[in-house]
Amino acid sequence: MMEVIEDLPADVVGIAARGKIVKEDYENLIIPVIEQRIAEHGKIKMLFELHHFDGMELAAMWQDTKFGMQHWHDFTHLALVTDDPWLRNMTAFFAHMIPAEVRCFGSTEAEAAREWLVTT
Repeated sequence: MMEVIEDLPADVVGIAARGKIVKEDYENLIIPVIEQRIAEHGKIKMLFELHHFDGMELAAMWQDTKFGMQHWHDFTHLALVTDDPWLRNMTAFFAHMIPAEVRCFGSTEAEAAREWLVTT
C-alpha cells in the first residue's frame, strides 16, 4: 500500500509505502502525483518512506524503471527512509549513477530526512 505524505512543501513529493509494491501503485498514485508536481514546479525533491517492505512486483519494477528513465533529470534530491539494510545498501550502490543528491535515513531519522529536503 502506498500513500502520499501531505505535509510537505509543493516541490517535495513524499510517498509512504508498506507491504508489497504493485504496478497499480505506480499507475494510480506515484506517476500522476509526480508528473503533476513536475509540471507545476519543474525539478522536484522526493521523499520515499518504506516501512515493513515486502517486495515489489516485477511489473512495478518495470514501471519504476521506465518512469525513472523518463524523468532522469527532474529530481534534485532523493531521500529514502528505511531500516532495511539491503535497501539502504542498494540505494548507496546506485546513488552515484543518479543525477540527484541521494541520502538514506533510518526510520528514527524520518524528520531529519524531511528537514534535509525542505532546506536544500
